[in-house]
Amino acid sequence: KKYSSDAFMALPVNVLGTEYRTMNYNTSLPGQDHTPGDFVIVVVQDSTNVTITLRAVSSQGTPANIPQTVRMNKGDTYLVEGSTDDGSNDLTGTLIESDYPVAVLSGHRRTEIPQNALNDDGTVSRDILVEQLPPVSAWGDSALVVPYATSARPDLVRVLCAEDGTDISVNGAPVGTFNAGNFYEITQLQGVTSIQASKPIEVGQYMHTSKGGLNPPTAYGDPALALVFPVEQFTNAYTIVSIVNDAYSGNFVNIVADTSSIGSMMINGAPMNAGEFTPIPNSRFAYAQHTLVQGTHNITGAKPFGVTVYALGPVD
Repeated sequence: KKYSSDAFMALPVNVLGTEYRTMNYNTSLPGQDHTPGDFVIVVVQDSTNVTITLRAVSSQGTPANIPQTVRMNKGDTYLVEGSTDDGSNDLTGTLIESDYPVAVLSGHRRTEIPQNALNDDGTVSRDILVEQLPPVSAWGDSALVVPYATSARPDLVRVLCAEDGTDISVNGAPVGTFNAGNFYEITQLQGVTSIQASKPIEVGQYMHTSKGGLNPPTAYGDPALALVFPVEQFTNAYTIVSIVNDAYSGNFVNIVADTSSIGSMMINGAPMNAGEFTPIPNSRFAYAQHTLVQGTHNITGAKPFGVTVYALGPVD
């Protein structure tokens, strides 16, 4: 592994749900180390029935598109991995339904992005993907995607649908109609991007594999996954952590805020420089890529805004 990055979000119990769609990536096949997409279900109440409808065959041979039900108790976890022998295997869009609220963590054991990507020296740069998922009830119909700062390759973005007949537009241009469990993929994100849909969507932003030697910026970046939350889930204040670790030499927070509230944005009680924000075309929002000092930070604003926290560094 060369340069790496990490992003992770945890949800409190009171925002768990009973319906989820997973966000994963294809099975990775380079060399002898075959690694699949995966997800984990965590149960918080006894006698919970969980039904899983896979989008691809599991590592245990469980077929796709046939509901499978398991009964679990409080504290139980249930791991599902995709087939390790098929590079087209992708669990993304798997449906998880339960009769009581559960938590779901989803991603990949360890992948390169895009598939079969190598560094200039021929080595593979791979990393784990993991996010705790919001239930479908918390999805929205839009997302504003801000690229990761300093990453040497364009990000990959997936737009996952919860319902049949979902129309998706990117920067105002229609890109197609998709059914439940299917996704639209932007393979190379070209700048800040506005995504709209006619029905609920979940958006995942993937960082690409590094490229080059161990010196930034050519090697800056390694596979990582962050969910891009809809404007419906924005709020007015966050406490965030930029991990204290010398392995991370680049520490950032992307902020998406209503243009009219830029003057009210504060970090640790100090006003942000309004010049950091750039308007997002065809929207009322603007974005900033703010460099962080490692540690805990408080960010506030007069109107709801969104944040993505991430860090990059060598071989963490």
